[in-house]
Amino acid sequence: MKNSTATEQKPQTFIVHTHVDASVYSAFSTFNNFILNRRGLTLKLFPLLMTGMGIAHVASSYTVMGIAFIALGALLPLAYVGFHRRSLANQIEQYKLERPRLAYKVSLQQSGLFVENEKESTLYPYEKCYWAYRVPQYCYVYITKSKCFILPEKDLQDGVSEEMLWEFLQEKLGRWKTKSFIKKTK
Repeated sequence: MKNSTATEQKPQTFIVHTHVDASVYSAFSTFNNFILNRRGLTLKLFPLLMTGMGIAHVASSYTVMGIAFIALGALLPLAYVGFHRRSLANQIEQYKLERPRLAYKVSLQQSGLFVENEKESTLYPYEKCYWAYRVPQYCYVYITKSKCFILPEKDLQDGVSEEMLWEFLQEKLGRWKTKSFIKKTK
């Protein structure tokens, strides 16, 4: 009979050397803008609302006004997505993210997140962390509502899986401060 505790040893510290490039930054920006801040929902509901108003105006013999509402419902969301993509491309160019570069090292310790970069070394206690989210290939740990550390699955060290990292974050932050956007399969 094998001892299961010897084979199921969990690491005490998780280390992530976060390398940011255009794809990592784009994935984060898309998540932050369209999912977390719910702009994606707004972009879906706005055309429906404007189309409904347009149809009501056309039915009331205000054809020009109805067509204007329907056009606005289609064009404004497209313009927003276009501006988002252009802004994202400008930021990628400004931050020189065409090639991956080391942004920071995160050590998830028992006492908190220890973050090191060129400018600082800071320990963020888990009880001060705002929220953590899991999406395919990334975990996002928000220290405040607007400050986030990206933990890409590809940058996990020492054979640690994304699942092990996520379980650790849930244990340290509590399940009420963590949310996964990955659908569980049976």
